[in-house]
Amino acid sequence: MDHQTRVNGILAKLRKIASDIPGYRAPVSATEMRALVRNSTVPREFVEETAVAVEATPRLHDASGFDSDDARDGEAWADAYDNVANEMEIIARGIRYAVALRRANIGRHALRTLALAKALNREGVVVPHVELMQQALRPKRRRG
Repeated sequence: MDHQTRVNGILAKLRKIASDIPGYRAPVSATEMRALVRNSTVPREFVEETAVAVEATPRLHDASGFDSDDARDGEAWADAYDNVANEMEIIARGIRYAVALRRANIGRHALRTLALAKALNREGVVVPHVELMQQALRPKRRRG
């Protein structure tokens, strides 16, 4: 199986996981995410005290529309799925590490090969493409 075929299968599994999470959606923008922070970081104790107050005061319940059962369920949902997000972030860091490790090994080997090619050229053995390899290694200048 080639790499892209395998990756396509993994991506399909990840999308399936996302679709299995009730209420899942990707944020539209960083601005939208920042707007959620204040309300999403209120202490759990505050939410529980609010639930108790609403249950103890029918008029407050009617005026606020606060649903104590939904709030408690929402806190339990957030705790549970936060664990999923944490695990997926650990996996993502592991994948990035594996990618960097693979690229580092390839890069190290390519750099050693360039050094060997240059040494062979100095000994009179003509190794084609050394100049092209060196040019490809130089940083590109940005225009604009």
